[in-house]
Amino acid sequence: MSNTPITKADAQNVQSMASTQGYDTGKGSVAANAQSFGDKNLEAAKKATEKGFATQSSEDKDTTKPGTELQK
Repeated sequence: MSNTPITKADAQNVQSMASTQGYDTGKGSVAANAQSFGDKNLEAAKKATEKGFATQSSEDKDTTKPGTELQK
């Protein structure tokens, strides 16, 4: 098991795969939980960066914007 936090791009990929395969993506599903964790981790990273505790990673992209490419 990895200690690497899930990114918004990871969560978007989980949502996409679950939806494509016909799995539930509603409240309480794995896909919804992944999205929640991705959102929380992005916000925590932004706050840490603002306080000087971290630098922004290339993985800290807001993937909710139209036209954002999925990583494969």
